[in-house]
Amino acid sequence: MVGLLLIAVLFLKTRAYQKVYVKQLPSKEHPFRLLYSLCLYLLLETKLYNVLERKKEEQELLKQLHIGEDACEVQLLYWCKKLSVLITVFVGSILLILALEFGGSGAKSLLNKGYLEREDVGQGNRQIVISVDTEGKDAEEVQVEVPEQTYTDKELQKKMEEAKKYVTKNYLGNNKNEQEICSSLYLMNQIPNSSISVTWTSWNDRVIGEDGSLHNGLIQKIELCELTATLMYGDRAEELNFSVMVNPADDMTQEEWRDVLNTTIEEVVQNNLSRKKIELPKAINGKMVTYAEAKKKSQSGIVFLFTIGIAVLLWISFSQELKRSIEKREQQMLVDYPELINKFTLLLSAGMTVNMAWGKIATEYRKKVEEGRKKKRFAYEEWELTWIEMSNGVSELAALEHFGQRTKLMPYLKFSTLLAQNLRKGSKGLLALLEYEAMDAFENRKQMTKRLAEEAGTKLLAPMMIMLILVMVIIMTPAFQSL
Repeated sequence: MVGLLLIAVLFLKTRAYQKVYVKQLPSKEHPFRLLYSLCLYLLLETKLYNVLERKKEEQELLKQLHIGEDACEVQLLYWCKKLSVLITVFVGSILLILALEFGGSGAKSLLNKGYLEREDVGQGNRQIVISVDTEGKDAEEVQVEVPEQTYTDKELQKKMEEAKKYVTKNYLGNNKNEQEICSSLYLMNQIPNSSISVTWTSWNDRVIGEDGSLHNGLIQKIELCELTATLMYGDRAEELNFSVMVNPADDMTQEEWRDVLNTTIEEVVQNNLSRKKIELPKAINGKMVTYAEAKKKSQSGIVFLFTIGIAVLLWISFSQELKRSIEKREQQMLVDYPELINKFTLLLSAGMTVNMAWGKIATEYRKKVEEGRKKKRFAYEEWELTWIEMSNGVSELAALEHFGQRTKLMPYLKFSTLLAQNLRKGSKGLLALLEYEAMDAFENRKQMTKRLAEEAGTKLLAPMMIMLILVMVIIMTPAFQSL
């Protein structure tokens, strides 16, 4: 909650920070642009960007993807994008935690002074869990089903029947005989494979609950207990009476005390079916008890850990995405290399100088991009940047060397070195060398295309195998079912 308030305060405080600059950023490339003012404030005003600026390797990678743009600005926007995603995930996780903590709690079932409130007639039963704090015992959570308000006994009807032999044979549970009761009884509510139901009455429910639970920790000597099983089916009801001897336990365990709590509170609830409010006992078996509605188990920890995991994965994914973008750039440039060299060679063959041929290719590319006939291509962007350098007074030799250094790919380095050497020594034999380089480039692209096709085929093997297995399962399942 504190984190959410802190982010809200910072967001309101910084919403006007670099507002004009942030507003002009394209929303398609920056979907979380709304948070960029906050991110810029955190990066620039806290001097955090000075630390990030030292990551020269990252800066170099970004320069390769954003040709001709300011490297520091590109890196700053890259970190704004990362931080905005992390802030969004953090805020979302806090809202989810708040929803889990406070949402869906519904109306309170436990009122002041130890009363339970039931639903009105026709509203259905209510399941609640209350925490019972007892002197000398650990706090216990007791689950109570509070039935809806019912009509009086005169309005209650519908009785059913039961099977005497099954009850007589099985009610003892794991006890050897009715003279030595040491464990809970099996007081079933339904006869198997029939519509006969059974209700039980324990005439000493302090020792044996009506669910068969045994509370022999409350007695000091062997005690006789009477049980009545009412067998009901339709309008017919028959009773079976049993007498059992319960042996005392050495000491009441926490589990036995839990059974006592459940039995006692359930009895109070059932004895007050027609009342709106149910007064819970202030003492159970001579021990003072207090009540509180049990808290639901918090899922905040799991959500927090999940958020941390998501944040770490997102952080890693940004770096991985940057590397994948560099790989795509290199692959695209290698694909474009033969086309560029071929164009350049043809223009030189037509009598143009290196400068004129370079400028023609650059200007034609820019014109096609502006007209929407060509998408951004990294090789052409680098080519155009080199032409801008030449136009601004940088020597052809220096501009060509810069071109090779920026591309960082062997074919382009070889090409720029070839041109640079011929500028130093003269252009004799340059066309023959370029024609050979163009042929070699087309051959290399053919090999690369073949390799990429093989890689794509390998990637398709997994889904194809899965489809094959599914087809085999579909075909073979009916065959096995018919056996």
